[in-house]
Amino acid sequence: MTRHLLPGGILVIEPWFTPEAWHPGTVHSLFIDEPDSKIAQVNRSFADRFLSFFDLHYLIGTQRGTEHSVEHHELGLFRTDEIHAVLINGCLEVT
Repeated sequence: MTRHLLPGGILVIEPWFTPEAWHPGTVHSLFIDEPDSKIAQVNRSFADRFLSFFDLHYLIGTQRGTEHSVEHHELGLFRTDEIHAVLINGCLEVT
């Protein structure tokens, strides 16, 4: 990552959940209710050791019809100290 920075540059990393903060088996949803469109996003969270995964199911209704799509996500679960160690070993200063 350091090769992509100018001297004195800043790298901002948005972390994912730590293993302690990830709650497998929980169900989540978001809904959009507009006059000409309705969208439901529903997922259930899973974990396998240090991997979080979930499938976002979208149900999209418009005047043209109803569509269903699925978006699969797999993301690693790392402790904060593990992330800091990797960044420091990569010659980055962590603040």
